[in-house]
Amino acid sequence: MITKNENGLLLDEIFIEKQYRNKGIGTSIIKGVVSKSNNNVYLWVYKDNIKAIKLYKKLGFLIKEETDSRYYMEYRVVDKKIESEEDLWI
Repeated sequence: MITKNENGLLLDEIFIEKQYRNKGIGTSIIKGVVSKSNNNVYLWVYKDNIKAIKLYKKLGFLIKEETDSRYYMEYRVVDKKIESEEDLWI
């Protein structure tokens, strides 16, 4: 589930059934969300979910905050506006 918060989008819950894990499904979902978003994307992940943390880091998420049991991670969207050639000349 994806919800909008004051800072961007919160990827609130993602769960892949065991028989479908390690097939690139989660990666595709997350890449789709961040590539289509003009907002930063956030998520919570349990610290003991090492595979998910590695995936999120590989996709560009950084740890922003933490609790005793979870990390709050952020994917910062780079401005997607393409500069025109005129903007490149000084």
